[in-house]
Amino acid sequence: MTYHSQSTEIRIGVANYVGRDQINITNIDIESERAFERLCTESVNGAAYDSGERHPPPKCHPGTRTGVLSRITQFISNSQKHRICWLSGMAGSGKSSIAYTIAEHCKEQQRLAASFFFSRGKAGRSNADRLFQTIAFQLTVSIPPIKGRIVEAIQMDPSIFDKAPNVQWQQLVVKPLQTYDIPDSLSMVFVMDALDECDDEERVREIIMLLSQEPLPFHILITSRPEQYISAQFRDPRVDAVTRPINLLHFDADEDIRCFLRSQFEVVHTIHPVMRYVPKPWPSDNDLSRMVELSSGLFVWASTALKFIKYMHDKPTKRLRLILNTDHESHAQASLTGLDQLYSQVLKAVNQENRPLLERVITTIVLLFDPLPVDGLETLIQLSAGDVLLVLQQLHSIIVVPDDKESDTPVRIFHSSLRDFYLDEKRSNEHFIDAPKWHGVITRGCLRILSEELKRCLRDRHDPELYGGRGKLTVDGKGDCKALRYACLYWTSHLSQAQPSELIENELKTFISKFLIDWLEVLSFIAKFNKAVPSLQQVTKWMIENLSIPSADLLGLMHSAGVLLVCVSPAAYREVKRVECRPGTCQDVRSSILEWIRNPDDSPIYWLTGKAGSGKTCIAQTIARGLDRDGVLAASFFFGFDYLGYGSHDSIHQFFPTIACQLAISIRQIVTPLIYSLSGKHSDYLKDGFDHDHPRVLITDPLRNVNIDEMIIVVDALDACDEGNLLARELLNLARTLREAKCPLRLLITSRPVADIRETFAGPEVKAISLDAFEAWDY
Repeated sequence: MTYHSQSTEIRIGVANYVGRDQINITNIDIESERAFERLCTESVNGAAYDSGERHPPPKCHPGTRTGVLSRITQFISNSQKHRICWLSGMAGSGKSSIAYTIAEHCKEQQRLAASFFFSRGKAGRSNADRLFQTIAFQLTVSIPPIKGRIVEAIQMDPSIFDKAPNVQWQQLVVKPLQTYDIPDSLSMVFVMDALDECDDEERVREIIMLLSQEPLPFHILITSRPEQYISAQFRDPRVDAVTRPINLLHFDADEDIRCFLRSQFEVVHTIHPVMRYVPKPWPSDNDLSRMVELSSGLFVWASTALKFIKYMHDKPTKRLRLILNTDHESHAQASLTGLDQLYSQVLKAVNQENRPLLERVITTIVLLFDPLPVDGLETLIQLSAGDVLLVLQQLHSIIVVPDDKESDTPVRIFHSSLRDFYLDEKRSNEHFIDAPKWHGVITRGCLRILSEELKRCLRDRHDPELYGGRGKLTVDGKGDCKALRYACLYWTSHLSQAQPSELIENELKTFISKFLIDWLEVLSFIAKFNKAVPSLQQVTKWMIENLSIPSADLLGLMHSAGVLLVCVSPAAYREVKRVECRPGTCQDVRSSILEWIRNPDDSPIYWLTGKAGSGKTCIAQTIARGLDRDGVLAASFFFGFDYLGYGSHDSIHQFFPTIACQLAISIRQIVTPLIYSLSGKHSDYLKDGFDHDHPRVLITDPLRNVNIDEMIIVVDALDACDEGNLLARELLNLARTLREAKCPLRLLITSRPVADIRETFAGPEVKAISLDAFEAWDY
């Protein structure tokens, strides 16, 4: 499989490059930098309080929320007994604005340790999978002295990001902080907003418990709705003992909302072109009081109402009247009812002829797992250019819409309460979204895009305009690529929640049988290959649960792919740090290898040896890149090469599954034989460890009776394998078997000249070449 590297490409000369076995005085710094790069990649940048993803952020209007802000500030400054402040309040009551204001205040005082703002429906922010990585990354910025400790933890255990949350918390946050004395006068603060928008209730309980158990040198502010499971966890005696709860219901927000409305109405009166003829004061005190009453203490209601009123293509006075004339029930759910009525009023204001289009657009926006920009939305749901902006132009009060269609800014809902409104039929009535039905529609849209675009992506895989940078599909920056990336990542998530239908079933069968392998390869190019196994599990589960007679062939394909992919290692030449020969260097040895490649009757194995630091990895990568460009590379595996801080891949256990997976992509004819070969194996067949049967099951049997042109497998640093001599014997046997079967697949192998491997490769099947035989090349 041709993987796309997540790293920045680096060309390093032979004399000063740092490869697998190259020792350099700067190795320690380079390895530390790699580990830190990995931490940067794993963190969720959009979760920080001041991230561009949250711009413009909600924050407290000047002069408002003084009571609750003062209470939290006192907690930060004076509390010795309590480490956690839990701010609770219903949807729309202003929790995120308060959290932002506190975070901003702490940042100004250089007391903000970290912040994480959860958000339902936002990739990386709707779950806690990367919470502690993000905290650790932000701590390296806010408390620079502990950066080295955090990086050291990653180097000591490169698999730390795959460990359980409690292990990550201890190794990446708690232990590094314990090595640094923060002055008592400088109490640091960690702000976590909207914890209830994390989609895993059990993980939320675990987070609360972890945060409450360690006496860390900072205070923690957590905001959330008072959901039953969260309230129950805060009542746990171990948590309650260190928590100061603050409920927004205990603070009268009416005067704050009045202050906010009065100020914003002044702005509307000043900037709106039709308001110059409306006398002041506007609105009247009675109307302003009515607005405060309708808000029922919800700032989101006041903010949404103002956005609706100041719409530039209508009269603010007319729109104010529409809101003031709304019936407003007075009962325990008055605030929620008022918000629902406001959402309904905004939606009813949309032109009648645009209603069908509105349903398609807003349903997609609400159900997406990661927001798309305007052109990406139009591509996904097959709309003409301009349709999305046309239907959303009257919805700026509830949808954040970019001003410019060409903007990359995603279209997103203004507040999570809008999603709650749409998905609750009792609240939204005729606006209700039938989620399973529409997940099916989006699934079909994703499958259509994948079926149309995957081949083109693979055809142009060497075009830098297509894959411009780390894991990004660019193609002229058009929406088809944004939608393609979304479809690659989330089609299985939509399918898992989709209502079964004959259309979905037929399109799914077509996609799996024709495009599954293409999808897996594109996943590797956008550096998301780790999603392959859980995605396949989602599809298999949905097929078994929803199809009356699931296709045995398709289930067999899914099973075989799952068995194989679970053991695949990201060790192909594209996945490791790029180190290749400078132009004009290593010419003699490269010419020797290319001459062997051009002569198919030559030995089935070319073994290049050399001492540590002699340049074998550079040569192997240079050759592999050229073979891939020419369509001659069958597969590659680079042992002992740190994969961007993930740790080296040095296990024989992963070798043959990885090679087989790459062969299935470079030699498509073996897909069906490979599936058949794995079809009778149990799900842990490859996970149980290396078996001498693996080369036959994964490579020689699938290749039998398949006609292919001359192709090469590149294996670098064989001596770094945990059982290098055993693998050398297996590769020698594989080469003999392939030669006997007249299969034109040969192996280029590099290693240091260790005795065991040298003894194994002493026969006539191996062309052994030492770098010592070549004169030193020009550095």
